[in-house]
Amino acid sequence: MSLEGQVQELLAVLEENGQLPVTLIGWSWGAWLGFILASRYPAFVRELILIGSGPFEESYAKRIMETGLGRLSEVERVEALTLVETLQNPTTGDQPGVLARFGALMSSADMYDPLEHQSEAIEVHGSYDSHPYEGVKDPLSSVLRDFRFILLDECGHERWFEKAAKSVFTRF
Repeated sequence: MSLEGQVQELLAVLEENGQLPVTLIGWSWGAWLGFILASRYPAFVRELILIGSGPFEESYAKRIMETGLGRLSEVERVEALTLVETLQNPTTGDQPGVLARFGALMSSADMYDPLEHQSEAIEVHGSYDSHPYEGVKDPLSSVLRDFRFILLDECGHERWFEKAAKSVFTRF
């Protein structure tokens, strides 16, 4: 239920099930979690692959919501903003349902040309991802000596559902 708890849980899984050091792959929040773990326990991680990671500097983070909302229709944008207000009120019932609907709206804003798929409850970076890729590329390339960045064109946040990028993404 906490950041430290998640880091310790991942560390325990790696110690119990991995052949250390491991190649750790994280998507979205998992990319950040992998980065945090690798920074604290570098001997455990040989290689870290971040997929659709959120930005590492605040100046980039403020663009996420702006970009996502800008891709929604006017009706969807109003709904999304209403959902945000609802989520900010802790007395609102059905917070999980409200969060799920908000997530669905923002996910649709992050898809460039999606394949048909069933939604699943669940950042290589996509050029259409609302997480600004510069917020990952710029900060990390300036501090990591062995850094490689791949930007996939016509690709949103969930690469495996994108028509144009799916085959390219799965090659990595």
